[in-house]
Amino acid sequence: MKNCTGCKQEKELSEFNKNLSKESGKQEKCKVCMQLPKPPKTSHSYKDYIEKAGLADYKQKYLRIN
Repeated sequence: MKNCTGCKQEKELSEFNKNLSKESGKQEKCKVCMQLPKPPKTSHSYKDYIEKAGLADYKQKYLRIN
């Protein structure tokens, strides 16, 4: 089990991509979080960006976050 730095949930190691430069050998973010688009640098907050981009439903459906 490993904690995702994106969604802050504990997930199985199989839900993370490989990254051999890390101590665990896995990425810090899970596969689902890695697929989410990055917010523009001018965005004030990630939460605002998700709502404006219409990704709130996507995040709730796949990450089970309210």
